[in-house]
Amino acid sequence: MEIKKNTVCAFIPARGGSKTIKLKNLVEINNKPLIFYAISTLLKLDKVLDSIVCSTDHESIQSYVESFGIAVVPRPKSLSVDSSKTEESINHYLREYLNDSLPEFIFLVQPTSPLTREEDYLKLLSMIKEYDLSDSVQTICKVKHHDHAINQRIIKNGYVNFVYKNLRKKLYNKQKKPEHFKFGNLVVFRTLSFLNTGSVFGNKSKYLEVPEKYCIDIDNYEDVEKLNFLMKKGFF
Repeated sequence: MEIKKNTVCAFIPARGGSKTIKLKNLVEINNKPLIFYAISTLLKLDKVLDSIVCSTDHESIQSYVESFGIAVVPRPKSLSVDSSKTEESINHYLREYLNDSLPEFIFLVQPTSPLTREEDYLKLLSMIKEYDLSDSVQTICKVKHHDHAINQRIIKNGYVNFVYKNLRKKLYNKQKKPEHFKFGNLVVFRTLSFLNTGSVFGNKSKYLEVPEKYCIDIDNYEDVEKLNFLMKKGFF
């Protein structure tokens, strides 16, 4: 397959199953389905996106997405179970639905992160074009002190233990411990790198640090209630 230079695709994985929230991608956030926010941002990027594709196994999600004129890739049941990896659905799209040419860059769009900004898409795309040796560029945000890796605990034989007990002894002082970051839920990657490594991040991933409030990921009903409250109060 040929890579079509400077073409950009936005890929939205949106399966119907979810253990925590039934049909999570359609749960209402401020009177709009959750997936609406990702779609509305992508539609504003029509000057830089050559295509927008949604991979789903659910008819209701498919109908809603298609109402915006977005192409849908029906996802096989074998790629729609809880253990399925996002990379598998991307690979399915590339190999089954694109014949002659592939986009040079692909955004992995998380519909469960409704506050991802238009400017973050534009910056990531600019960065991956600037850094030729990078396989991807991802958003990240700082981890708070109490969420830092050295403060994480596990339960073993009925007792609580620190995951990194020895490292914690060396680095517990706030000034000594290295800053830790978490994924900001947006990444753009080179298609060729993905095909070679099987990972959306590849081996060399640049980053864009963004404020934590834009990295929210809706995982349970508490997240839904919190974001609904904040949006109704005008915080976003």
